[in-house]
Formats: sequence, structure tokens, C-alpha cells
Amino acid sequence: MQVKLLVSDLDGTLLKIGDQYSAGVSEENKTAIKEFVRSGNIFAVATARGIDYKEELEQVLGFEIDYVGNNGAVIKIQDRQRKHIIPNKLVKKVQDIAKEEKLNLTVSINADEGFFYVPTSCYPFDDKNSNHNGEFLEKFAERYKEGPNYHVTKIMALVNPNEVNKVKEILKKYLGNELEIVLSDVDLIDMTLKGCSKGNGVKELAEMYNIPEHFVGVVGDTENDVSMFVNFKNSYCMNHATEEVKKEATTIVNSVKEALDIFQKIDG
Repeated sequence: MQVKLLVSDLDGTLLKIGDQYSAGVSEENKTAIKEFVRSGNIFAVATARGIDYKEELEQVLGFEIDYVGNNGAVIKIQDRQRKHIIPNKLVKKVQDIAKEEKLNLTVSINADEGFFYVPTSCYPFDDKNSNHNGEFLEKFAERYKEGPNYHVTKIMALVNPNEVNKVKEILKKYLGNELEIVLSDVDLIDMTLKGCSKGNGVKELAEMYNIPEHFVGVVGDTENDVSMFVNFKNSYCMNHATEEVKKEATTIVNSVKEALDIFQKIDG
């Protein structure tokens, strides 16, 4: 029997319970996934979240998973981990563009040392809240100048939802040749190294297990999942997604369980 691989997004997809997009894994999804794995198949995750969430999710599911994190910037397959590191100068460049263009946004980063905000009074923080992590980030930025990269794998911009598409296009104008720039939420723009995406991460996963594309399924709900949809025929988009995202997928579903029910019927 041909082994199949299903890769799911997290927030708004696997973690959706009712109207709550990050509530946790529902019992019906958990049962369906366990049955899928018990049948000899592989379940994995592709998410904008960092690698730090992997262990928590494994505890919920009850087994180890392969993990494509930070939109493909961090990939953990079995005991092998690979990172796509963003040059330090690009972190500074995003901040400079925001200042020059007077963009109402807050820049943050994912790095080995943690998750940090640049001090700002812009959306979504006031001065008091935004300075909470600011001092450390300034010291972190000073260390950039000392030479080595500090493993920044994703840059994020938190933007007012009414302005997010406009800001995304401005960032693409300046940085589109160096970074992948996609929406991962209604007020969040994610930036990773050029060529780094969930879709490419899933391709790497499928190649490692020698699974043909016909036996790979992907599930998601936002713009950062489109790279998976366009690369794999068995693509399932959550029903609450925007029409722009839905049109890139083959099938519309209401849950990961529903996607699995359809996907498992596929044969050679």
C-alpha cells in the first residue's frame, strides 16, 4: 500500500474549534489523524508558528510529528533540523522602510533567543506595552554589528487590518527580491528568506519519504498556505478562508477530518 502524507496548517485549520481559530485540536480531528497514522500514513504540520510549538502539539496528538515552521524557514524532519536564516541587515532594512514610509506597524522577529518586538507606539501597542521587550531587542540589534547572524528566521509586521494589503505591497516593492512576503492573519505580514515557503517545505518532506505528489495532501486557510495549494493537487482549503485563497485550492472543507476523509479515498 502506498504511504500517504497529509500536511496541515495550524491556526484556523487544525486548531480551529467552532468559531475559535486557535482553540486547540478537536476530538474529531484528533481521532481522524490517529487513525490515518495507524494505517501507516504520515501526518505533518506546516505553520507560521515557530519550532517551539512542536513539542506541545506532539503531547496533544500523542505521537511525534514532522514540522515545517515559520512558513518553511525552520524544518524539522525526524531528527534533522534545518533553518533558513535571514541576514541581519534585512531586519534593519524593514525597520528603516517602516520609518521612511511612515507605516503604522510594529516589527517583530523570531530568533533563537525568542520572539521580540521593536519599541513602537504604532499598531497594535501603546508606548508602555511596546517597550516591554524593547530594551533586549535593542541589545540584540547591537550584537548584529558584531559579526555572526543570530538565527532570525522570520520577520513580522503587525498592521491595522484596514491597511495590511497596502503595507504588504509597499514592503514587496522594497524587499520582494530578497524576502517572501505573505499574510498569515488579518493583521500580520510574515517575511522569510526568498524561496522559503510552506510549499517548498512540504516538497522537501515528500522527497525525503519518497512520496509521489499524487499521494500528498495539504490543508490550510490563509495566504501563506497558497504555496502548498499550487504545488499539490490534493489541496484542501477551509471554508472560512477568503475567496482569493479558496480559488487556489482544489477542494473546500470544514475541518481537517473532512479533508482526511476525502484524501484517504485517493488511490493510484
